[in-house]
Amino acid sequence: MESLVLDVPTTPRTRDVLQSLQGQLPLALYLSPRIPKLRAAVLQELILREPRLAWISDSEDGALHVLPDFELEELAALERRKKRVVGLPFVERFLKTPEVLNKVPALPLFDLIYNSPGAICCSGLAQDARIRCSALARWVGAKFAEDLGPEVSLLVTARVSLHPDSKYQAALKGRLPIVRSSYLEAMWQAKHEVKMEPHLLPTLAGLAICFEPGEVKELCQRQAVAHGAVSTSLDKAEIVIVTDVSRTLYREARKIGLLAAPPLWLERCLQLRRCMPIAGELEVPQPGAVSSGSPAHVESNCGTTLMSCVLCLLYIEPGRQRDTAKALAWRCGALSTLDPADKAITHVLFHALPNTLVYVSVPVDEDRVSFLDVSWLEACLSKKARESAFTKQRVAYNPSCDTAHAAALGRSCSRGLGRTLSTTLDEAGTLKRRGSETGLIPIMPPPQPVGGAVEPGLSADATAGGAVGPADTVAATTVKPTVPTGVFAGLVLGLVGWPTFLEAEEQALVQLICSHGGTAVHVLPVCSAPFRSVLSEKLDVCVCHGNGQPPFQASEWSSVALATAHWVQACVADTILHPRSSFPHFEPGRGPFPLSNMSECTVRITALDSSRESHRQRARLEELIQALGAKVAQQTTRWSETTHVVCVLPALTDSRLAESARKRQIPLVS
Repeated sequence: MESLVLDVPTTPRTRDVLQSLQGQLPLALYLSPRIPKLRAAVLQELILREPRLAWISDSEDGALHVLPDFELEELAALERRKKRVVGLPFVERFLKTPEVLNKVPALPLFDLIYNSPGAICCSGLAQDARIRCSALARWVGAKFAEDLGPEVSLLVTARVSLHPDSKYQAALKGRLPIVRSSYLEAMWQAKHEVKMEPHLLPTLAGLAICFEPGEVKELCQRQAVAHGAVSTSLDKAEIVIVTDVSRTLYREARKIGLLAAPPLWLERCLQLRRCMPIAGELEVPQPGAVSSGSPAHVESNCGTTLMSCVLCLLYIEPGRQRDTAKALAWRCGALSTLDPADKAITHVLFHALPNTLVYVSVPVDEDRVSFLDVSWLEACLSKKARESAFTKQRVAYNPSCDTAHAAALGRSCSRGLGRTLSTTLDEAGTLKRRGSETGLIPIMPPPQPVGGAVEPGLSADATAGGAVGPADTVAATTVKPTVPTGVFAGLVLGLVGWPTFLEAEEQALVQLICSHGGTAVHVLPVCSAPFRSVLSEKLDVCVCHGNGQPPFQASEWSSVALATAHWVQACVADTILHPRSSFPHFEPGRGPFPLSNMSECTVRITALDSSRESHRQRARLEELIQALGAKVAQQTTRWSETTHVVCVLPALTDSRLAESARKRQIPLVS
């Protein structure tokens, strides 16, 4: 039986797991008796198609245990017996896409549900909750880190912390999302990624606060408790809220080593939605000190550090956060505006998310305008801070997709043909808006007229393909975007004619589209020709499941752009909307892939520059080579195994490499 070698990165975290799995290809799989017979039969069919990847073993020894679901008792018993366990969904995914083996961080693994490449770290959890968090992270395919290092992209905790060296404060400085453990539980329950917002940690979660009796307690207690704080007595508190240092409560708190803060600190925490360190103006003031909100305080602290700057605050959340930024701009001597067309703008401020692309209405001119995190403005209170030391927001100029500007103008945001298909078809065969907010919406067909008459709105050619039958009432479903922004924002992508054995892959693609701002429309193969013709007018891109002849007539979809799953995945990976013509495998080919005569080819990619764009180009070229059926040469690949050398930028081709290829009569191509 021929073995298969995958290109897997040998990071310290994954090396042992991947080497043990790769060294045993084809993988021996021991199927749990709890797997339903139908799914077991489908799995056996997949294995017969790819015998190089896996085979079914009758013995547990040395085999991977495949479970249809993870139950704690069964899993614990298998781990005590030193058995390696994977979930049935991951095995099905692996047999269809062997490259997913590259992403396995640890075992046991149920499926690759968590798509972020960053690791998950937890803090402030009880021992049982910590063990559960670690287990769920592994089950959903995430890396789990004990310490909050640079590879961490998410912190799971039950409460906030004011300790300066805590993971919570470090996560705030790194602007990492901080969630409760319910986020992992919800993801595990749904078996796919879920919205993070409902599981974000409340601003003061678990913080025990003792309030100064009287006006302070009346004004602050209710707000603090509503944001997760616990109101308690002095002996059980972590922090006290007092107006100034003359208060008896302040002196008692300091005697026993408790932190103390003024009501301004609490207000600032609620404004910024994070538990701020107590420092500077947020410390308890002396009696009679001027309040930071008074006109005298503002006037006395108004500086000139940003006198020549005009700050656009349109992309700061309206309300307290924008008001705070406006006050800080005034104190720095800067002017502020909400008009993105103002030609005097020098800085655009955000609560920056560096891995997210934001569409803006401010022309992008890197020499004139800076797109920065609002923390830069806070740092400019004393002196003008260096912009390079602060997080920059990735932006693209696209006013039609600028949701913030649209909200300020009181209109909806649209993008060309990007329309949400939560609709029904009326009797004329046209689309009308529907008020449902559910995730899956059946699209009803136009009713068939009596006597075979052609329905208004549908041409005779469209109806000639066959009558619209009852099957069309469930022939298409729409899945709305789960986030308002992303690389597919405003676009409607249809998945047409995908076979049932690729259902899991199709669902993953739908989730990928919707989690990056797009609307996905799933059209079943049973959908009739006239229905498809009407629906095609509302799609921007049709995502085909493979190459060769599409599952419909070209005349039905002449106005729809065709793309492959590779195009969708590349757009998400690079956070840009690639032209479909930029790489051949982004559009369906005329014939089926892979090509049989390419199986013996091994292609080496060389002559790229050191830019980020070249890294993307290499990844896309490797996808294309594999889609054609050839292999990508690695650093360990010998010259005798190489059949072609691709020089991306011929001018950068290494002369020694070119000479070695010519001596061995290996063609160099561009």
